Amino acid sequence: MLVLAGVARQAKGSQPTAKWLRMWGDAIAPLSPEEVRAWCRLQWERATSQPVEESTLLASFWGMAAVAAPGTASMLGDWAGRLIKGGQHKLAHAAIHALGMIAAGDPSEPGAEPDGANDPTVTEDIAPGPALTDEAIGQLQRLKARIRHRQTARRLDQALAAVATARGLGPEELQDLVVEDADLAVDGSRSWPAGKFDLYLFLTDDGDVELAVFERASGKAMGGPPKSVRNDHFGAYNEAKAVQKILAETLATQKHRLELAMESQRSWTWTAWRQVFGRHPLMRHLAQRLVWAVYLEGKLIDTAAFTGEELVDRTGDHVQVPAKGELRLLHPVLVSADALRGWQGYVVGKRLIQPFKQTFREVYRVAAEEQERKRSLRFEGMVVRHRQMYALLRGRAWSGMGGIGPMGYMGLKELASQPLTAAFGFKQFRHYQDRQRRQVTLGGVEFLPTPLPEVPGGADPRVLLGAVSPVSYSEVMRDLALVVGVAGLGAEDDLREGESRVPEALLAGQVEMRSNLIRELLPLLGLGEHVQLEGRHALVTFAGHTFRLHLSNGEVTLDGEDRTLDLDGIERGDVPLYMPFEGGDAATSAILGTLMWLAKFGQGRGLR
Repeated sequence: MLVLAGVARQAKGSQPTAKWLRMWGDAIAPLSPEEVRAWCRLQWERATSQPVEESTLLASFWGMAAVAAPGTASMLGDWAGRLIKGGQHKLAHAAIHALGMIAAGDPSEPGAEPDGANDPTVTEDIAPGPALTDEAIGQLQRLKARIRHRQTARRLDQALAAVATARGLGPEELQDLVVEDADLAVDGSRSWPAGKFDLYLFLTDDGDVELAVFERASGKAMGGPPKSVRNDHFGAYNEAKAVQKILAETLATQKHRLELAMESQRSWTWTAWRQVFGRHPLMRHLAQRLVWAVYLEGKLIDTAAFTGEELVDRTGDHVQVPAKGELRLLHPVLVSADALRGWQGYVVGKRLIQPFKQTFREVYRVAAEEQERKRSLRFEGMVVRHRQMYALLRGRAWSGMGGIGPMGYMGLKELASQPLTAAFGFKQFRHYQDRQRRQVTLGGVEFLPTPLPEVPGGADPRVLLGAVSPVSYSEVMRDLALVVGVAGLGAEDDLREGESRVPEALLAGQVEMRSNLIRELLPLLGLGEHVQLEGRHALVTFAGHTFRLHLSNGEVTLDGEDRTLDLDGIERGDVPLYMPFEGGDAATSAILGTLMWLAKFGQGRGLR
């Protein structure tokens, strides 16, 4: 062990050198893998209570890759996450590098290509990579979905890209093929016998992983695991709980990946789509809750839903995918309003709960007057709370909003669907020295090529708004509309005059989404005859009076009277149990709650 300590002290830099790796290999040769793993773990644990040399900790991460065993990658992934939270980025990068080394192990040969039959559930199995490498790739995936630190995210991308290159695949293709399935059956369930009980694990329709206990003889569901299960069958119970945790993390990661795939308009060949979604229980479960677009030679030719057996259109008719066709996740900005409403009706009619907002996603389109401009003024002059803006946009892959940089106050986002970077400026408004109360004024939004090309002096590299893809434009404006809707205080000029109100037109995408959502939910709530939709309002009429509920800010006014009703303190109606997407939307839920309260109030007074 003294030899290990001596070699460890020579570790330095951002990654191990070939010379250091040879020295480490010679040092661990006389030892068993278990002894080396124990020494490495000891250094990590010691560092939690006493100072440990950085070089020793670097070596304990890098050196673990040579003796990896089942569970090693999960341990490294947990440590990487803890170190990032603690601001110890260099050590976290060492753990990520070790994961990359494990993940780059010799891949298996891929299986045979499936035939071209138009059945998404019929496909040859692809031989998986070794268990250790797949576990490491899974951990890199998990970290990538959760970590927003820019340099660390770049390290994760580099690690995944290196592994993909070694296997002859793209990074996303590689990640598709190593999604954890935890031995689930095709229907997304798994069970364990536990005496006279069965432990039943399953994927729920609302995007969760549940573990239930049933009495086998009667089929009765138990409120919780009986003592006999916890005590006499603790092995099966603990295994089921561990699998539940793994699947919950995997499910969250894959939801994130699929939402990014929709934003980037990633495509799958028909063969690849069947391999990824046709039979894998978790990916199949997600695919059945989404709407897909069929492309041929880059053109949208059809839209479809996956029933688990076949692709169908909104009426249930089979959708044929051409041999050279591709599938993408449908982005609502790419279809007509009528087609989108049809799919919204399908989703609600089937009571689907989509993993993220898809058919009911807020949409923003380039206005006619913006087509030939290089700067969108849509949100210019709006004052927002800086702290909330930072939190909201950092979670959506924006960077550069923390303070003054070389380009001043600016937010940046590299777009996935085009080689462009979106940028918006902002300047101080009030309370700039107080981080808790800081307010900033938003500037215009521009799009620049990525990477930025060399241009002659005085040339303008900005891209015309009309040349930005509809998906890229919509997603950028959706991000900023969220900021204005949640953290907005009003226009700068109005605030200086003492008025505080966010202009309605800026949140048109949110209003349209809520209007569509209410339209589809009204029949389920039994309110279809009592509530009317009119522009930005939902109208509830009773006793000769019409109340207008604003779908942007939730304010209620009485027709013919220029005043807003004070609804503070009222007990609003319960939000409907069914919502067609996961993730929650507090503002939309509050508006629905107010609508239900108004309807209930009106019914009690003779709604007509």
